[in-house]
Amino acid sequence: MSISAPIETTQKSAELTAPLAQPGAQTNRKSLDSLTALRFFAAFSIVVYHAKDQFPFLSGIAGSFALEQAVSFFFVLSGFILTYAHGNLGLKNCKSYIVSRFMRIYPVHLAALATLLILLPQNLKHLNNWKASLAYLTMTHAWVPIQDYYFAWNSPSWSISTEWFFYLSLPLLLTLGRKKLLAPLTVTAIAFAFAFWLADWRHLPISSTTGSAVSAHGLLYINPLARSIEFALGITLGLIYTRIKPLPWPTLLEFLSLSGFLFTCHLSTKVENFSSWPYFSLWASHAGFSALSAALVIIVFSQERGLLSKALRFKPLVLLGEISFAMYMLHYILLCYKFETVPLIYNQAGFLRFSAILVLASYFTFTYIEKPTRSLFKAKKSILNRSELIGLALVPALIYALTPGTNLYPKELSRGIKIASPACLFDEGIALETACLSDKDIILRFKAEKPLLLFQAVETRLLNAKGETIYFLQTALTTRPQFAAKDSRFDFKMPNCSNSYKEAKYLSVKVMNRDGSALKPSIEPHQTNLLINL
Repeated sequence: MSISAPIETTQKSAELTAPLAQPGAQTNRKSLDSLTALRFFAAFSIVVYHAKDQFPFLSGIAGSFALEQAVSFFFVLSGFILTYAHGNLGLKNCKSYIVSRFMRIYPVHLAALATLLILLPQNLKHLNNWKASLAYLTMTHAWVPIQDYYFAWNSPSWSISTEWFFYLSLPLLLTLGRKKLLAPLTVTAIAFAFAFWLADWRHLPISSTTGSAVSAHGLLYINPLARSIEFALGITLGLIYTRIKPLPWPTLLEFLSLSGFLFTCHLSTKVENFSSWPYFSLWASHAGFSALSAALVIIVFSQERGLLSKALRFKPLVLLGEISFAMYMLHYILLCYKFETVPLIYNQAGFLRFSAILVLASYFTFTYIEKPTRSLFKAKKSILNRSELIGLALVPALIYALTPGTNLYPKELSRGIKIASPACLFDEGIALETACLSDKDIILRFKAEKPLLLFQAVETRLLNAKGETIYFLQTALTTRPQFAAKDSRFDFKMPNCSNSYKEAKYLSVKVMNRDGSALKPSIEPHQTNLLINL
């Protein structure tokens, strides 16, 4: 599951009147740097949520707190900031607003897709589902409560689609809210109730086993119909913002509001223990259960009077908040790339390295894609300048530069016990030269029989005496596309899995394309799959 994309909080000039905004009235508002910094911490909690499967040491914090509840924080924050920045917006003056919002998210949406296709080109197979691909390109894929749609391509981008729906609905909701304060909440509460009624009436499954059917997960967690009430709560906060007097004991309130939000996230992990209605359990444990506590955090920190908000205005933290949208859009792609290329790196040092690469890639995306393309609309520029065009290529180039290529393990090979095996030639270009058992790891050394571009995957399986798979690993032969000269060597390591080795009798080795297909359909099976006695 994923989370809403972070939205912009550093508006230098915003339009809002007191007590409620009216069309045509304008008031300059300060930037809310403390909320910008909070965006980083909320976005990074989603990175941890998605990274826990590859970095097991993160499972403790991910199990204690429903980190995906940060979605409510982002959705409420989105409604608040957009009202704060566009309080005079109405149905008759919304054209420039819609264009500016589109330019805010769509370039990064496309840049993330380009990064996905460069790093993980096997995802091109999703083009076969042209309807889902079209929905993805138009940012409407979350509007369809079917997993094949809302998780197509870069799956966390479902929240961009949901945000896009919010952006389009803001002129209407603001118009209603200025006439009657609770109108946005009333309208969206009706939509919220309808979504639950529909799920119950149709007896929707919690999730779809095939990914091609409507599910409660798609309707109650993903779809804007059920999530818009959180956005409307933020709008209501924005409309009454100027009525709220400075709160007493600001530092204490900041601490208590954050503690309350964290407690709600912890409580969300226990919802299933006291609710027998599966649809409520789904929504409360993953979606909007923390919306009210998120609203309290936003109101308290928007006043920026306490010591915590002062600390959050530290410029590096504000910068991290500004790049958090790009971080959110890239993190899952990089996690998938990491899993495919270096799955054995799963300790604390590996996570720090992953986080550093993610922050750098996000900074380049923010600097060379997000900011310049936003200025295309604001400054009415016709084209990007040369440095900005160069910047478009920096993200995948940076990832390649910071990722090692082929590996060699000479010490392990020298200490290991060679496994007797026949020579095997894969695709007339890659040969398995030797295999050895070293400290419970299996090292495979391959040799390039001719000059070639390494972009293949290796599938290894440990089999028991009956030929049943007891351990499986599929990963890239090299961590990035790399040219290999004739007679060059490169190694592949299976991790330490002593319990599996005790039962293993055979090792199956197979070289294939990154999407799992055979290197060449014409090659005989014995030339693509090698069985080794252990």
